[in-house]
Amino acid sequence: MISFSVIKDSVAEVLAQVPPGQWAFIALVPLAVAAVALLRKRASASSVICLALAVLSAMLLVESTVLIRLAEDYTNGSGVHLTFDLDRLRHINQLGYEALMNIIAFAPFGFFMALYLAARKPLKLWRAFALATLATFALSLCIETLQLLLHRGFFELTDLLFNTVGGCLGAGLALLANLLLSLKS
Repeated sequence: MISFSVIKDSVAEVLAQVPPGQWAFIALVPLAVAAVALLRKRASASSVICLALAVLSAMLLVESTVLIRLAEDYTNGSGVHLTFDLDRLRHINQLGYEALMNIIAFAPFGFFMALYLAARKPLKLWRAFALATLATFALSLCIETLQLLLHRGFFELTDLLFNTVGGCLGAGLALLANLLLSLKS
């Protein structure tokens, strides 16, 4: 079983690899997105915050899955794993750990994207859920493609699947919270 300390250590390791100068850039882009969204008259403060947090989440995902990796570590091998590796399913601990980390990593993006989309009044909750899941899939596809093209990882269908599941779970939690809060009021 995977313990909380293993997950905490893994997250701390990824965050420790971000050079100090890049933290300013990581903070400025979501703020710029928030400022542009605030200039639009239709945007509420809560939707702007959710959009900024979704952008920050996406930036951290790209940073931790593509940019901090060294290209030479992935130059050997085909670089593409287009089938689900059934042999890895036999080693459930490794696959379970990777799957859990992918789900945990992408859940915040799905959560904040769904809240942003749900804050747009004409959009129904099920549609916000579907669009947030689709946005997570698109982000994951971009990350996997960048890993392949930049030789910073492998294009793996299992990553695409579990990343999308993470965003879907995050979106589901956001919409459940939104529904429960609307029932209370």
